[in-house]
Amino acid sequence: MKKIIQNIRNHVRQLFPRKSVVRKLNFKLTKIDKAILFVDTPTNGNLGDQAIAYATKRYLKEKFPNYAIIEIPNTEINSSIKTIKKNISKFDIAIWNGGGNVGNLYPFDEVSRWNFLKQFPQLPFIMCPQSVFFSDDAAGHKFLKSSKYHYDRANQASFFLREKKSFDYMKKNFSLKKQFLVPDIVFTLEKHSFPLTRISRNNDVLTLLRSDIEKGNFDLTQFLDVLKKRQMNITYSDTFKANKFVSEANRKCLLYDFWGEMCTYKLIVTDRLHGMVFAYLTKTPAIVFPNNNWKISSTYDTWLKNCGYIELIDSDDLKVFEDKIERVTNTSLKYANVAANFDNFEKEIRKYLRYE
Repeated sequence: MKKIIQNIRNHVRQLFPRKSVVRKLNFKLTKIDKAILFVDTPTNGNLGDQAIAYATKRYLKEKFPNYAIIEIPNTEINSSIKTIKKNISKFDIAIWNGGGNVGNLYPFDEVSRWNFLKQFPQLPFIMCPQSVFFSDDAAGHKFLKSSKYHYDRANQASFFLREKKSFDYMKKNFSLKKQFLVPDIVFTLEKHSFPLTRISRNNDVLTLLRSDIEKGNFDLTQFLDVLKKRQMNITYSDTFKANKFVSEANRKCLLYDFWGEMCTYKLIVTDRLHGMVFAYLTKTPAIVFPNNNWKISSTYDTWLKNCGYIELIDSDDLKVFEDKIERVTNTSLKYANVAANFDNFEKEIRKYLRYE
């Protein structure tokens, strides 16, 4: 029923788009004859999602400087459909923002992607690196069937998965025309060698812990007590900033302010995927707990298990936790060269661009 209601709302908004959205998009398209459509960017205060949008747009601008990047926030997709269709000759490709929303955990995002593929079947479509989760119950099985229907028929679509378990799951359960394994797009920022990493680390521990539907099963209280017994001061935070509206205008500033804060700490404790990725980029030692699906553990195993200052813990044993603290805080802060794994991503985009 929820899916039906959402489809009706989407259709109504497409028929009667918000005038302010149409005016803004038309203004962006003035005097532009070749563009990349960058769709589904976030507007909320989830800094992980914002980092994905920032890194993707930065990557596209650097790799394809001859193209304008036209960003469509997730709140404006339906109101933009008509205008995109009227200007379709200007777009060589649609880039769909990455994240962890393929599946039924975030059904609105999944249905939005289906609808776009249905609206633009001939426009080359790139799904930026994603993680996948379909619950193993009746609802998840039903959603999986619908996703298979839409994705398996998308002849012009290329799907990028950001860790091995999601890649294997899609291989097993879908019949995709083109599927690739690459890291989360935020890892591309590794090549920009973060000047923030030279900030003095005068604070002890920063926690970046979630309290939403993806929270894992670990009771973290006992682990935090270990830190307190070691006379380590703890600052409690998260990568999600409630009641914060984020756009192209303030995205970069918010992210660099947050990364700058992270760089003042000696240790990060997190169960956020991008808490782990941010710790990697800022060269801040981190202990990482899994969430309620495989995206953190699989990202770690696929790309970060050889990074000495990031450790995943999957045990309740407090001695294991203490040993990991010693290891990550007493090792060299060297990148694992994750950013070297994006060749297929660039090649797949480039082959659809007429002016490259």
